Amino acid sequence: RTTYDEFIAKIHRDIIKQPDDNRSFEAYTLINGLKLLLISDSKAEKAAAALNVNIGSFNDPESFQGLAHLLEHLLFHNYINCPDCNEYTHFIENNWGWYNAHTYETQTIYAFDISTRSLKGALEKLIALFGPPVFSANLIEKALNEINGQHINNLKNDVYRVYRVFKENANQSHPFTKYGCGTRESLKNSSKNNFTILREELIKLYNYYSSNIMSVCVMSKDPMEKLKEVVIPLLKNLENKNVSALKWTENPYGPKQLKKILNVVPIENHHYLHLLFPMSYLVGPIDEMFKDRDEDFRPHIIKKYLNLMNPENMIAIIQSPKFADKTNKREKWFGVEYSVEDFKEEFLTKLKQTKSNEFYFPAPNEFISTNYDLKKRENVIEQPKVIKSTENSRIWFLQDFTFDARAFFSIDFKSPFIRIDPLYKVCAEIFVKLIDYELSEDLSIGKYAGLSFVSEISKYGIKNELKNMSRDNFEEYRNLVSINYEKNPVDIFSSGMVFWKEIEEG
Repeated sequence: RTTYDEFIAKIHRDIIKQPDDNRSFEAYTLINGLKLLLISDSKAEKAAAALNVNIGSFNDPESFQGLAHLLEHLLFHNYINCPDCNEYTHFIENNWGWYNAHTYETQTIYAFDISTRSLKGALEKLIALFGPPVFSANLIEKALNEINGQHINNLKNDVYRVYRVFKENANQSHPFTKYGCGTRESLKNSSKNNFTILREELIKLYNYYSSNIMSVCVMSKDPMEKLKEVVIPLLKNLENKNVSALKWTENPYGPKQLKKILNVVPIENHHYLHLLFPMSYLVGPIDEMFKDRDEDFRPHIIKKYLNLMNPENMIAIIQSPKFADKTNKREKWFGVEYSVEDFKEEFLTKLKQTKSNEFYFPAPNEFISTNYDLKKRENVIEQPKVIKSTENSRIWFLQDFTFDARAFFSIDFKSPFIRIDPLYKVCAEIFVKLIDYELSEDLSIGKYAGLSFVSEISKYGIKNELKNMSRDNFEEYRNLVSINYEKNPVDIFSSGMVFWKEIEEG
């Protein structure tokens, strides 16, 4: 019997992983209800961990929007003996690590990576964050400054702005409408001299930080046995408060919220159309999801969700500067100007009857490989070798020894003129852009097959890379790039004038 056996309530043996995944996985439910996944990866350069708790911004009280986000920031300082020490973050930073946390609608995640030898210390300090609440006035003020700063940084971001308009027009009784980031304004009673009510609300929410609705994943290059000896005794110290995670089954977009057009004024000078089709979750409880893996192909389920992509179940969002001075609504937290229109019956009828010859299945993609046979390695070569050398060039080759039927092709053009002065540098940059433009049409279809082409200024000249080439079309790829470098740069420039016109027009 080991030192950790008494802390394990259940062993989960039905772990599904990729056939070529050589890492070791073990999963447990501990006696405090916490779900744990351990990964031993002998090739991992660092150790890492993530802790998830099933509460988020949906748990915010209506009059304290952003409370879960505030709590996330506050807990980084939740040390009884030294609340201003930031022991967790300093320990991570001092041991070549990275840390972050994020509050989502129904969960909050704390994650870090760190040198393997420091994993235990980092876990100890992470777990210590979830001890008795300190939540002093100074710490609350500090956390408020942090989240309010995030809000201010996002005010001019059109992605956040349009998302807020989308959320504001959901069912007002659904928590999806809440502003999860929070501001000083949304967290009322939050001044230094009057933080008592806010502190009480924070403690109420913190009571949901219970091990029975937490899950943890830890990865390290340590052997699995050592990993269990380190991790399990630490995690059993997290308190089980026997809470139940709140659930929301109602769709935030019902009949009253559908068939709308939201006309939004953006910050930037751009025009965007978003078509949104609200759907319920495609999968249910985790047990049912794994059960479904063994069932037959069920096209009726696919058809069910495809049928939801129709005008009767749609919200259209149009972002355009042309709506300036033509709106009648203002979003509460970002001040976004917008208006709302109902779909007219005539418009709905047109959408349902529209048939366009411009929409069709694409032609077969000639860049998709059909040959996945592996060629036998005649000689085991661990390092690239020169297979051709001339006065002006050298070609290096290394046969891949992994199960991968794709090729990588790189050309380095070395020239001292690239960085001789600013004019040469600018000319080189223009040339690279023109090559990109010249190849964009030919390679656009290849992108759908995983092909990527990169042309860039390197330290010594110009570098071109073709990645994920299939064996079937290797010659076509190579010839395509070679032909363009055989062209006169003046001809390439002439054909690229359209490209520059597009840039000038924005």
